[in-house]
Amino acid sequence: MTNTSAIIVIVMGLGMIAAGLTIKQFYAAKGMYGALSDKKIPRWAGRLLFVGIGTVFISVGIAHLCGYN
Repeated sequence: MTNTSAIIVIVMGLGMIAAGLTIKQFYAAKGMYGALSDKKIPRWAGRLLFVGIGTVFISVGIAHLCGYN
């Protein structure tokens, strides 16, 4: 991973966190390829998923920039 891609990963993580905190409805995916279904999931679960994945992205990017490869 280069420094440019680490910064892109951090920006993607921030975008995921922002999206997770602003989206009002979350829908479950069905099947292996993530086809959308009509089943809604609780807002707290969707936010937790987006914020959790965004945090992982940010952590990976910062770890690379700090030299913890």
